[in-house]
Amino acid sequence: MSTTQHDSERHDSEQLTAYVLGVLGEQEMREVDERIASCDPCRGELAELREMEQALGEVPPEAFIDGPPEGGDLLLQRTLRQARAERSGRDRRR
Repeated sequence: MSTTQHDSERHDSEQLTAYVLGVLGEQEMREVDERIASCDPCRGELAELREMEQALGEVPPEAFIDGPPEGGDLLLQRTLRQARAERSGRDRRR
């Protein structure tokens, strides 16, 4: 078995993500460290994941909202009502 095949068989993106987030146990961290030392694709993906983590760290927490903002439906209704009123006003002027 070639080294490339061996490395690709051991490549696990989910585990690399968990590694970057620091949620692996001590033994798993050591295993990933060993794999990274000998796997070029793993090192490349690890670098990309770290860049992404850094970029996300710069995003303000407000950007990660769950669903529409409170009162969003009411705001949408008001906006639609105003747009309809403005459109009907233009139609009457023609």
